[in-house]
Amino acid sequence: MHFYISDLAEVGTMRNAEKSVGAKMARLGKVVAAGYAVPKGFVVDVGAYVDALADEAVSAAHEEAMNGIGAGSTPGEFAAVRPRMRAAFDAYVFPEDLAEGLREALGALGEDLEVAVRSSAVGEDSSHASFAGQLETRLGIVGYEAMMAAIRSCWSSSYAAPALAYRANRGALGVAMPMAIGVLELVHPRTAGVAFSVHPVTRRRNRVVIEGNWGLGETVVSGRVSPDHVEVGKVDLRILDYKIGAKHIVSAFDRVAGCVTESTTPPEQAAAKCLTEEDVMAITAMTVEMEDLFGHPVDVEWAIAGTADGDVSPVVVLQVRPETVTEEPMALRTSYDPIQMIMERTSRKLSTGG
Repeated sequence: MHFYISDLAEVGTMRNAEKSVGAKMARLGKVVAAGYAVPKGFVVDVGAYVDALADEAVSAAHEEAMNGIGAGSTPGEFAAVRPRMRAAFDAYVFPEDLAEGLREALGALGEDLEVAVRSSAVGEDSSHASFAGQLETRLGIVGYEAMMAAIRSCWSSSYAAPALAYRANRGALGVAMPMAIGVLELVHPRTAGVAFSVHPVTRRRNRVVIEGNWGLGETVVSGRVSPDHVEVGKVDLRILDYKIGAKHIVSAFDRVAGCVTESTTPPEQAAAKCLTEEDVMAITAMTVEMEDLFGHPVDVEWAIAGTADGDVSPVVVLQVRPETVTEEPMALRTSYDPIQMIMERTSRKLSTGG
């Protein structure tokens, strides 16, 4: 295997892992090392991205695309950067040994396996910045060529308008933001979503909040669906509240189409709880343990996959991020608004470590 490629199981033993594999994959490696269920996969080191940027044509494209870009740039000027860089990355020729290493790594994972290709930047979701929702994840990728295209697309997402505007406003456009890539088996969940070890609205630390929907959790994370909302007491593990969301959309991998698709949820399924009491207890326990593992409040993307005989697998951890905790409680909102929460998250400095 190429020295820029590491099995996810190896990441947890790396010293200064974030410098090599970015924040997202470094945290996931720590979760694997602690013995929790995580999708199998491998990570492409930030060195591959750095080498690509050093390529003469890519470097020239970077200089041209970024010329004049700064805090005063217009939305249109920010938006014009990524297409130029995407074209440069698309034209970039991977070193033969790295390309072969990636082919071998995917083959070992399963050439026909559906995977998620996830960006993992150095400094992403750290104690100084949060890029939540700004860098790319591609789901339902099948085959070597599709994986390579997804890697290039994730690389170019560091030049997307929201990421550039955020960095420009923080005076960080001149600071390197190397990006690693995680290639992980795509979990086919019965239900999935996100859990917070502190209440995301009231900031109460004595409860876990769980948001879930049928199928893939991207509908919850992106805010495209009103999910089931569960609140659980941390001390006594008592379910304090369970609100059934509309859940009008379900996202899943379509094996015939060969991609992730969204469909309208059947009314009877939308009206039903997507989480059993056993699911809630398992997710709550995992979330509290993640908070203990990292030593600060977290939010966790999770999935629960059903097997062919109807049994349910343990909770699978897909991603862990530090959760913003302010000194003063946030003003109470009248409704759950995930998009507003993401915007607030990216505009506040985190008070905990990454």
